[in-house]
Amino acid sequence: MKIIKYQLATEINHGTPEEPDIETVLSGVTMPYTEANYAIAQAEAYQGQITVEDDGQPEPAPAPEPEPEPKKPDIREIHNLLHIASEKYQDADGFVNVSSSGLYIKRVKPDFNVRAYGYSKLPELLAAFPNKYQIKRYEGKGGATIIAYKCL
Repeated sequence: MKIIKYQLATEINHGTPEEPDIETVLSGVTMPYTEANYAIAQAEAYQGQITVEDDGQPEPAPAPEPEPEPKKPDIREIHNLLHIASEKYQDADGFVNVSSSGLYIKRVKPDFNVRAYGYSKLPELLAAFPNKYQIKRYEGKGGATIIAYKCL
């Protein structure tokens, strides 16, 4: 791997502004070779003396490109399946149990996973679209909360 080496001069005044006593202190600088670092070295090097050397180390591998985020599947397909489930299983008021809809979707689309759409549960997906679904919750047998929706 290439490196840049040069001396950096720093002036230290041991006197006063009226009677300066200037000492020049040289410090060694070593940095990886890049065009930007070389430009810095040209600006800072004492008397313009710069060396570029090979330090015997292999060049670092370039950083891998970040993996693109997987594309979310088209949610319109799920909206369509929720609408079909609503037509098949709705009660007299037009509401369908979310559990029944989820089972229907799993039956017709076995690879369905609501997490692929960015939601942890199907009711969360429904709640994210208040212009498409009305949600109601009520107590079922044994005190369980039933979640139902109606397509708008």
